[in-house]
Amino acid sequence: MPARRLDVTIFDGNLNPVPATILANGNGTFRVQAANLKPGGNYFLEVAAPGSVGNYTLVVDGMQPAANLTTFMAGTLDAAQPNAVFQLYVAQSQLFSWLLTTQTADPGAGVVMEIFNSQALLVSTLTAPANTTVSGPSDFLTPGTYTVRFRKLGAGPISYTLRGDVLTEPIGPVLDDPTLHPQFIYNDATVPVLFIYPGNVISPKPYQWAVAANTPPSALTLVVGPASAGSAVTLSGSFADPDFLDAHTLLVDWGSAEPPTTLALGVNVLTFTIDHIFASPGVYSILVSLTDNAGGSTTAVTQVTVA
Repeated sequence: MPARRLDVTIFDGNLNPVPATILANGNGTFRVQAANLKPGGNYFLEVAAPGSVGNYTLVVDGMQPAANLTTFMAGTLDAAQPNAVFQLYVAQSQLFSWLLTTQTADPGAGVVMEIFNSQALLVSTLTAPANTTVSGPSDFLTPGTYTVRFRKLGAGPISYTLRGDVLTEPIGPVLDDPTLHPQFIYNDATVPVLFIYPGNVISPKPYQWAVAANTPPSALTLVVGPASAGSAVTLSGSFADPDFLDAHTLLVDWGSAEPPTTLALGVNVLTFTIDHIFASPGVYSILVSLTDNAGGSTTAVTQVTVA
């Protein structure tokens, strides 16, 4: 039975719902925690799976200590801001457990969380449909800088909350591996162990979240081929942008009576080619404006002689 279709509700002896926290919902497991239950009280559990048929096993354990989840990030995604990007700085090896919760009026909406390492490789992903709490496998993240993106699915606005748990240095003795060496160390012998993160943020925590600062595109270069009136001329170019999740919009003003050309460039597309026809001979200045999805921009100008 898909875990995200399962729901467990706890009621007291008067059939009033008892506040509870979802601890896991994924990989075939649905775990819910209710704290402060009264000794000797009567409680009822309702297991429901709307639209599904299947078997389940119910386990009740009243001896485990209560789990205290950490809220890592929360926000709202909509048409104006369909993505939210953050940096996660990991100073020491960490085992992260994630819980992604969504709230929306659009039943077709959802949120995807994606984690990329410093080489822009996707290392983890978690998808939460509308109005659910979903968990995934725990992620062992070694010291370094990670980029975390929350991406909206569907048309309507949707709110999300990322919670979970963290275990520091969750492994035993291993052979020396430089990727496991702590980073962001605050080197001051007069203070307890602290970490210093980008932006001069000093913290005792071995990890730190931050809003990803946007870097505008740069190094925009243009090349234009031979041009004759009434025939297509090719404008090509390239640029740089260290923000590998940025998409870009290109606006080309041809310096003539013809209207400007707009071209959308997807994520990780750093080159372009555009054809244009000049109606009349002459010397034209071509202005190219390039803007990323966070508003950072750059421009470049080249000339073309049309025979």
